[in-house]
Amino acid sequence: MRSLILALCLLVVLVLPCVGLAAGYGFLTTIGTGQDAIDVVYVGGSYYEMGYWYGKLLEPKIAANYDDALAVLAGQGYTESALLSIWAQAQPFIPTRYQDEMQGLADGCLAANPSTTITLNGVHAMHIIPEADQVQCSSFAAFGSATADGHVYQTRNLDWTMDLLVQNRPVIAVCDPYAQQRYAMVSFAGMMLPIAGLNIAGLALGQISGYSSDDTYAGLPVFMRLRNVMEQAKTLAEAVPIMTSGGGTWGTDIVIGDGASNNGYAFEISANNYAVVGGNETLVASNDPASYILLSGDRPALPIDDVVYRADVMFDSHMRGLQYGGWGYIPRYVGQHDPLLANWGSIDENIARQIAQSVAMDSCVISAIYDDTTQEMWVSFAQDSTPAQDLTYQYFNLHDYYCTYDDVSMLFWAYRYIEAVTREGIATGCSGDPPLFCPTGQVTRGQMAVFLCKAAGKTWLNKSSATFTDVPRGSNGQWDGGGSGGLDADGTHIFYGWIERLADPASWGGEAPTGGCGSGRFCPSAAATRGQMAAFLCKAGGKSWLDRPTPTFTDVPRPHPFYGWVERLADAGSWDGGAVTTGCNAGMYCPGSAVPRGQMAVFLCRAFAIPY
Repeated sequence: MRSLILALCLLVVLVLPCVGLAAGYGFLTTIGTGQDAIDVVYVGGSYYEMGYWYGKLLEPKIAANYDDALAVLAGQGYTESALLSIWAQAQPFIPTRYQDEMQGLADGCLAANPSTTITLNGVHAMHIIPEADQVQCSSFAAFGSATADGHVYQTRNLDWTMDLLVQNRPVIAVCDPYAQQRYAMVSFAGMMLPIAGLNIAGLALGQISGYSSDDTYAGLPVFMRLRNVMEQAKTLAEAVPIMTSGGGTWGTDIVIGDGASNNGYAFEISANNYAVVGGNETLVASNDPASYILLSGDRPALPIDDVVYRADVMFDSHMRGLQYGGWGYIPRYVGQHDPLLANWGSIDENIARQIAQSVAMDSCVISAIYDDTTQEMWVSFAQDSTPAQDLTYQYFNLHDYYCTYDDVSMLFWAYRYIEAVTREGIATGCSGDPPLFCPTGQVTRGQMAVFLCKAAGKTWLNKSSATFTDVPRGSNGQWDGGGSGGLDADGTHIFYGWIERLADPASWGGEAPTGGCGSGRFCPSAAATRGQMAAFLCKAGGKSWLDRPTPTFTDVPRPHPFYGWVERLADAGSWDGGAVTTGCNAGMYCPGSAVPRGQMAVFLCRAFAIPY
């Protein structure tokens, strides 16, 4: 887990011991420093709850953006009432979940600041601005043979306006909605829209505005359609019907890259028409193929294998003409073509960035470079009148904001440790569907054997005969599944080989971490206590009994059977990363208490120096 997770700035009102998605949660952190700093807000739960946390955590910057942007737009004729008139036309087509989220945003701002200037009308007005004030942009996706390493590299420049000053309050929102996949939206404080974005499946977005003869406000706004893709599409093929079905609004080009399938499409859509092309401008889909002329007439014929790219010029099946005043914008399109072709076969993150910078306008407010294959992004925002391409791009990795289990959010106190033991293959959770870790569940002695052996790099040991009467060996000594009561079909215990390894002196330098629970038994289903865990960890980690003259904990005096093991566990000098434990509370260790699974993850990481 990268260092930024170690420095999370948590701002929370409600944090449960085991935070489920239905509870809603959020935190705020930052990447970059000074004028290059970008807020990263992580929100999870229902859409209302995501909006609430977003508003609560960002209220001061949202209020500043709304004040600046709405004042400037009012001076240009787009008053709040004018924007709300556009909103009213689009509202019937906007999914209820996004409207709930906007209500949550307004409520969260009010909770953070009872004197906030933000109203629900203001939230609606800000979210309809991209429909009213369309922009000039550029984007490409290179994949397959076009790239240096077979990854999918993609760009997205937002060439817009500096006047609104929203670029001074940039935000990357990591959304973890209930029953949807996780994704990141690059935008401005107060606009929960994917101006740029990528999801955990490896899809990333680029958008270029245009106009068409069938422009309308009575449809699903473009950026909300793109958000549908981020939430629902796991493949490029799944993105096609989301992008092309139902009524749209204004003409636009969209570039979507797919890191998983190593491919990319350009979508040209208007309110009623669409065309989808792949590399070399190969037509993939259209509701009117005869009306779509592949880069002839409307644009110069400049296709490139394994590359899709767009800039400013918009397909229009009705008007058949160039938008934005004709051929004057063609050079920007050509401006991407020439370096893409010159670097074909060697495109990587650096070359993608150079191309994006070369075609960005002086009004570029966001410039993003993606590696769709790894879900990494490098993003820069303009500041005041300095365009984004002239500032430092900040590194963002969506995997740094990842929750493997539905019952362990990023706000759970042991989150980083649980992710670490999962990453290292030491733990796999308590349920696969849905994925759960059961962090408050008790660790059994059998599970402890598995954790310890795997953390120490030990393997299953298939001895010819069982050491313990309650951990039998079947006919082949391997766990094959298919049985019941902890035994497989031939009678082998689920933890047999791990317990045998834990009890094998030769595997641990001459002293086994366990001799069982007495009378030839191991007691694999019994809950492991914190005292037993101290002995297990120390012995498996090659540590000896520590006989300190003065006890560290009031409930583990020198005569205690686990005294020396607990003292060793609490001795900072005995472990690479400091003491494994500081006790349970108020100078106590609680040696007879059971060990929760979340707590066990912490002990394992600290005792075996597992990075977290």
